Amino acid sequence: LNDNAVETPSFSKRIINDEEEDDDLMLASGRPRQRSHILEDDDNSVDVTLLKAGSSLSKEEDEDDQANSIHNLPLVTSQRPFYDGPMPTPRQKPFQSGSTPMHLTHRFMVWNSVGIIRCYNDEQDNAIDVEFHDTSIHHATHLSNTLNYTVA
Repeated sequence: LNDNAVETPSFSKRIINDEEEDDDLMLASGRPRQRSHILEDDDNSVDVTLLKAGSSLSKEEDEDDQANSIHNLPLVTSQRPFYDGPMPTPRQKPFQSGSTPMHLTHRFMVWNSVGIIRCYNDEQDNAIDVEFHDTSIHHATHLSNTLNYTVA
């Protein structure tokens, strides 16, 4: 007995019959729970003993079946792709805000509050001109565009 004068059941070592133990397994709904379903993971699980009992082939028959099954496999004429999900989108081409289209021979690579970068791509010259708005700090630069830069 504890302080509230309520008898607490003793869970000391005792022998329990299977029938007595089944009486203790009651669900909240009031119906008894079957002992075989206590450790079952889900409805789709399979009992290993049933699989072993269903397999009645001996080792010799297994070896014969394996040797014959290699030669009896149907030939696959068309392979389907392994990935069936949505196809990835192609990578977007580089884009610079404040630039003009890339197909122009004389174009602005960027025009912003810092300065202007122009690209010249014609028969005579393939170059980049960099001009800053504040010429007291930075001077203008003329670069050859041998690596074909498209974004500034």
